[in-house]
Amino acid sequence: MARSHLDASILIVALTWFCCCVSPSLAQQSSGISIAASAQSRDGKTVYYYTVTNNSAQRIVAFSVGSDYLHGISELTDAPNGWSASSGIAAGTVLSPSKWNASVISTEDSAAVEIEWRNDGTADLLPGTTLGGFALTVARPSAPYLNSHWTVIFGNSTVAFGTLTHSDSLPRPRKARQ
Repeated sequence: MARSHLDASILIVALTWFCCCVSPSLAQQSSGISIAASAQSRDGKTVYYYTVTNNSAQRIVAFSVGSDYLHGISELTDAPNGWSASSGIAAGTVLSPSKWNASVISTEDSAAVEIEWRNDGTADLLPGTTLGGFALTVARPSAPYLNSHWTVIFGNSTVAFGTLTHSDSLPRPRKARQ
């Protein structure tokens, strides 16, 4: 009986060490990544533009806007214009650079959503590069699209997270996709 109590104690100490020391290293705040957000009113709707800068040592395979990684919650209170859980993203509402695709992530526990852009496996955002052309349309102005959190997924399956930075420039997406 004493042996199993000792084994359980060692297991608890090991799990505590992993959760406190190792797990946080798999998720880093910012780590050389920035995502700039800007907005423009157009035809009574608001278009939000995003530019991702990768000054980390890892390649980026995906990122999401409106994703509070530390608390595990979505932050965007207004979904893209015309989006529904059953029909998905309305054509022309979300724009992406070539070989990147967007999806809306929702949960049963909340009406808030997040937007994820993921490349097709051939267009990773390499260290030292910047990529714009990410945009989406919302029916009305919605502050979280400019000041919420973001999460980046690297090619080695680790993540980084941070807060959007506001930009006054309006990058123009070149090609509409999904």
